[in-house]
Amino acid sequence: MIDTLFVVAILQIVTATSFGVLATTLIILGVWKLMREGLPGMPGTLSMKN
Repeated sequence: MIDTLFVVAILQIVTATSFGVLATTLIILGVWKLMREGLPGMPGTLSMKN
């Protein structure tokens, strides 16, 4: 039989990994959005025109 503690440990690892991937994705999207649009009063670095 599969040990219950083993299953719980696997679920915790999967949950932590999923949370880490989600958090990393949100951070990357936030940085990309700031680079495109910039902060109020500061033009975005990628959208600046020459």
